[in-house]
Amino acid sequence: MPLPELVQRLDPPAPDYVLDAAKSLRFRSLLTINLLIDQPQETPDNWLYIHDPSVKVGRIQFFANWSPSMVPDPGKSSMGMEYFCWENDPLWSMSDDDLIKMGKNELSKLGIIDTAHIFDAFVIRMPKSYPLYDNHYHKHVEVLKKHLEQFSNLHPCGRYGLFKYNNMDHSILTAIYAVENILGAQHNIWSVNTDDEYYEEAGNVSKE
Repeated sequence: MPLPELVQRLDPPAPDYVLDAAKSLRFRSLLTINLLIDQPQETPDNWLYIHDPSVKVGRIQFFANWSPSMVPDPGKSSMGMEYFCWENDPLWSMSDDDLIKMGKNELSKLGIIDTAHIFDAFVIRMPKSYPLYDNHYHKHVEVLKKHLEQFSNLHPCGRYGLFKYNNMDHSILTAIYAVENILGAQHNIWSVNTDDEYYEEAGNVSKE
């Protein structure tokens, strides 16, 4: 559960200064236009970040390069055009048909593939995908963290629950630690993938 929403739904309510901190934290959302392509994967990248100001897409995923199991057969491929936005953006509320049309037009403009090979498409919206790190977010998170310490049966975890820009492996690790804490361990879940130091060591995704 997103950390700021969790705090705002407590009953009895948290003090005003804690609620103010919760309301100060924001998330960016992710909208993905998934295009299915009737030809093998040709681009060697896992993803591409797009910096062309003439299009709105921010990143393109090439799923077959993550795993061949992510496409129906070796003769086909798929890509996800990712758009970073707010939940109240016009882009977020566009119809799926209009979004798919836009995605095809932008892909054609970028010249990455021949869009004539696209045989199907669908849209996925993921709200609150990215914790927004502004100049004051850390202070607000510390206020919420201290307030929640009084609850021995509450274990925030994951990107939502910690308001931390964790990768999937780190998010899964925080969930494992949360379960182990329920069983009596004393893991410091908030220390996983600390913001000032990033760990990617073979056989050890995090340190405490």
